[in-house]
Amino acid sequence: KPIDPALLLETLQRYLQPATEAAPPVRPAEPPAASPAPGAPEVPAVPGLDTEDGLRRVGENRKLYLKLLREFVARQGPAGDEIVVALAAGDTVVAERLAHTVKGVAGSLGARGVQEAAGALEKGIATKLPPGEVRPLLEAFRASLGDFVAALEAALPDAPAAPAPSAPSAPFDPEAAKSAVRLML
Repeated sequence: KPIDPALLLETLQRYLQPATEAAPPVRPAEPPAASPAPGAPEVPAVPGLDTEDGLRRVGENRKLYLKLLREFVARQGPAGDEIVVALAAGDTVVAERLAHTVKGVAGSLGARGVQEAAGALEKGIATKLPPGEVRPLLEAFRASLGDFVAALEAALPDAPAAPAPSAPSAPFDPEAAKSAVRLML
């Protein structure tokens, strides 16, 4: 779900203070509109992406934010086609879940247009609108998602190369795992 770290901290402080303390909750300071640290990766400007909101949600961690944007392209990019397949198969539960997932991830990243289109589609599926009324919602969602993913793909810098594995790991041994679990109990 989209989480605002400052609001979460404020809420936790309100409920976790000792009952005998009468001090009002401390409002966390809003982080200044920080310029990137030297050497921090640049976050490109992408139409429909509120990078300020997205970065705030990840504690201004630009490297993590870029990773999450790349994962959005890979994991959520195909969602429009997946929803079409699910609806064609009559599987509204899967179609609704896919729309819900895109809505949440897009909201966390600051992609408001995609979030709104996914939310409208999710609601249309959940309320069992007739196919003729779901179709325009689906097409609006697919257009919004497709445009956004294409813009992200064009704007995102290449991902840093993953380091080579240092040593191959041992194959999974079910008996050793059972023994380890028994030792913990």
